[in-house]
Amino acid sequence: MLRKLTLLSLILLAFQTLGCGKTPEREDYSSYSGLWTTGGYSADYTRAQGGASLSVEIEQTKMTGSYYYNTSSYDREAGVDEISCEIKAGQAEYSFADDGWGSSGVLRFAFNGDEITVTVEDLKLSDSNPIGMSVTGSTVRRQGSVSDPEILPDGGSSGENDLAAYREQCSFWPEVVGWHEQHERTGMDIVMEPMFETDKRKYKEEDFQDCPSLIIHLAKNEIYARHGYMFSDPDLDAYFRGQEWYNPETAADEFDASVFNEVEQGNVELLAKLDHWEP
Repeated sequence: MLRKLTLLSLILLAFQTLGCGKTPEREDYSSYSGLWTTGGYSADYTRAQGGASLSVEIEQTKMTGSYYYNTSSYDREAGVDEISCEIKAGQAEYSFADDGWGSSGVLRFAFNGDEITVTVEDLKLSDSNPIGMSVTGSTVRRQGSVSDPEILPDGGSSGENDLAAYREQCSFWPEVVGWHEQHERTGMDIVMEPMFETDKRKYKEEDFQDCPSLIIHLAKNEIYARHGYMFSDPDLDAYFRGQEWYNPETAADEFDASVFNEVEQGNVELLAKLDHWEP
């Protein structure tokens, strides 16, 4: 009997040593609870100047909350209340039937360290009021993680004026604005997000059949800009520094193209073949 107990003890010890029988640690995203906004600015600044706000309460992996996007140039706000979903491996999704304008779609959330990426997919705009959540993605940071830019007497901000100054330095900016207007995008909408979804949609050559050479050139460089690539060409540098979503952080000689995902890599190769723009 003693030998049997000794043998059993040895077996249990072996299981513990190998990690067998341990209860796996449960994911816990509770630290993400709170208010998250575009750029990490205050809620008041975000409402006044435009941008996204995500308010969440999270217990372990259970998330509830609301997501709103305000476009100041049109005084338009779309949003989804009563979000309820489960976070798995840093990802979550919630289907909504109404964003305040009768539009439906899916909100996808990705939790990445000090930021949360929110993507709107499968958006179906209301026939009676085709406005809705027109900005299909945003990256939000914890409110108050940076100081608000100065709001100027005319209602603009020092940050906005800086971006506008960059756009004015770009020789081809008027041509870009004209292209956006042809596609019914105006105001601040045209600087809030990239023109193309080259990070998640694999494009074909025919998708760019009617695009001017400049737009194809920018579509290619948007893929680099998403990853903080810093441009040496003065016009490209001014153009991207005038975009709300761009965060210049990696010098050209330090940039590693391995950051591209498979979709981006395919789109870079396609657009490099189609890019014949000359200043």
